[in-house]
Amino acid sequence: MAPPVAYILDNARPWHEFRLSPESLASKRLFLFGEAHYIAETDRIKASAIAYLIREAGVEHIVIEENAVLAAMLDYYVATGDKGILDWIEDDAVWSFSTPGDRAFYESIHELGAIQPGTRRIRVVGYEASMLWPSLSFLCRYLSLFTSTHGSGADSVSRFIQDFSRPDADPRSSRKRSSALLDELSADEALYRRRLGPRYDLIHSALTAYLGVIEIWGRAYESGDTADDGAVRERLLYRRIADLCRSGDDGIVVWYGSAHTSMLFGADGGNTRFGVMLRNDVEIAPRLMSFAILYLDCALRPPDDASIRFYSDFPYSMSRLEASLPFDLSFLPTRGAGSPLDVGGYGAKPISYYADYLIFIRGVDDGRRP
Repeated sequence: MAPPVAYILDNARPWHEFRLSPESLASKRLFLFGEAHYIAETDRIKASAIAYLIREAGVEHIVIEENAVLAAMLDYYVATGDKGILDWIEDDAVWSFSTPGDRAFYESIHELGAIQPGTRRIRVVGYEASMLWPSLSFLCRYLSLFTSTHGSGADSVSRFIQDFSRPDADPRSSRKRSSALLDELSADEALYRRRLGPRYDLIHSALTAYLGVIEIWGRAYESGDTADDGAVRERLLYRRIADLCRSGDDGIVVWYGSAHTSMLFGADGGNTRFGVMLRNDVEIAPRLMSFAILYLDCALRPPDDASIRFYSDFPYSMSRLEASLPFDLSFLPTRGAGSPLDVGGYGAKPISYYADYLIFIRGVDDGRRP
């Protein structure tokens, strides 16, 4: 058997040749991608990977590592093509896109869904609870731009938007008022659709997502399941993704940090990650395919725009791979005869348990490297 580094160098293929056999896709429904955050080079493969799975595997849901309200705003854009909401996100200091290609990614997904309108609705989904109240206020500030078009300005929607747009708004009443407004929107749907137009769907879906996350976290706290918020987060994410997977036959892409989906071997600080829980689910595991993205000399670009050398956590020599891989973008199946990545040892699970495919991205020198 070839040593792991030699095997990788001999078998990695350029990204433009990436294909999955119809036989391998036929039984798969859930596709996990593990990335490192704030690395612009990820944009070089994200749109093409998801577009391929939309076409070839019937993917209709894209689960992103984002809180539920902001995901609802992005989903609204994908459905409508209303670029005003992307401008609103991009121009905000807190909520702006994490890499330069994020906006172009959502634009490409909208365009892909618009090629054959009415056939499939590609949905963007977020289950995270972080920054949930600020995101509702952020949405209301956006909607306040259009309050004057909502009629008298005295209806429940206008009052809700005006109240929760204010910097001094009290979040403690947001759950009760969100629930009451959602009930009213549903009871008088025809009336509010006339008043709000397409933004009815944005408000309805955002409030539904907001209350849904509050409810599941509330149940966790009421049951005493709060010894470790990180552990609760992983269990809740597993349950939401598993429920989505069981709810129909359409494909699902989960695009998350690699610590949750594939690398770091499933645990951090004692918390079992949702990727491992999905692999241990006897119903879901046969339908799951996972991809781990590994970075070779890519620039980590946090908000201060620093540029540093970055390597993903990986047990083999990244420096040798960096020097030897002939492609800036390449992929490698981990399973198969003779693959050292498909063999465990000393009780450890093989790399293939955590990722069916490795994707290598080598940074392009843009003159900013030290």
